[in-house]
Amino acid sequence: VREQYDRVERTRAVFEATILRFALERGKRSPKPSIKDAVVFAELMRAAAIKHFSEREGEPAALRLAGKAANGAAREGHDHPYFLPFDSEGRGEIDGMDVWFPNGCTHAEYVAVTSVSLLFERVVYGDDFPVTFVGNIERKHSTTWQSATPLLLNRFPKIRGPLGSRRLVEGPEEQVAEMVREICNQPAAVQIWRPGCGIEKRRGGQTRIDAFRRTRIRKSSPPLPVVAGTLHFEEAVQGPIVLGKLAHFGLGRFEPVN
Repeated sequence: VREQYDRVERTRAVFEATILRFALERGKRSPKPSIKDAVVFAELMRAAAIKHFSEREGEPAALRLAGKAANGAAREGHDHPYFLPFDSEGRGEIDGMDVWFPNGCTHAEYVAVTSVSLLFERVVYGDDFPVTFVGNIERKHSTTWQSATPLLLNRFPKIRGPLGSRRLVEGPEEQVAEMVREICNQPAAVQIWRPGCGIEKRRGGQTRIDAFRRTRIRKSSPPLPVVAGTLHFEEAVQGPIVLGKLAHFGLGRFEPVN
């Protein structure tokens, strides 16, 4: 009976949709990492959570936590967690991390993620970065959302048609609007920022969107185009809003505009 009870507790979500917030400190020998390396630290956080789960439960990480289907392929849909580094001070550096469970999580998954206290980075910075679990945070609402990290398109835009009547197919606006309808279940007016625009820093200056890392360390892939933009909804939409390729690793994150 106890085994049957524990099995249910490991697979049934006991927490509703939730955001777990962490503070990230500077490394032992280096300052806080650049927000341009959001993908690197999202991947580290995911790996650390999976390791804690496996060590605590004595079995491989839950498929949802690892973002894997039963056959080992990438999980379809967006019910697995998003690991979202952020820059709360507007300095261009990562000072925190949100782990967003859109469909909730099991008790074992919650414990595994909140047990992470150190990220071991050996490729880019060669340093250890402490993280501290702050708590669960509330989801925000807004009618206007703007890019906090660049969005990696799902496909390359294409030019189609005969000479004299060529047109852009699967352009950035079209792809982003499609993503918004899928994730938010309502349309938005998509405003793609012009070339040269970047993520604004609070004390002046910008972080160029094409300077962000666009591939994972552990699983490289051809880098797709990145864009940034603003989304306008007719009614307030509840976040988080994270779109595009590598959305589960920190890219394509939008913040509300008050």
